[in-house]
Amino acid sequence: MILIIVVFGTAMMILGNVSRSAPSLQKVKRQAVLRDALLRAEHSSSRTDSIFMTNDMEVHREFRSYPGMPEISSVRLYILGGEKKDTLDFVEKIVEK
Repeated sequence: MILIIVVFGTAMMILGNVSRSAPSLQKVKRQAVLRDALLRAEHSSSRTDSIFMTNDMEVHREFRSYPGMPEISSVRLYILGGEKKDTLDFVEKIVEK
């Protein structure tokens, strides 16, 4: 009886650690959406802020110019929405005009 409890307890601890450390499917989807949006933003000729929906996620795109360097701007992408309405993932990169 004790042996069964020890084995079952050990198995539950291993399962808990693996589940906690594994990336969630939703997080992987958000990262893929951000990567795709960043690629499109880099190759886009339009440098205007925009919001678009994809896979029930609201993707915000913001461009900022650096003072004194009009040929360089930064793009900031972040996601609001998905299963958790308070989720926020973002990426920022410097792009040339």
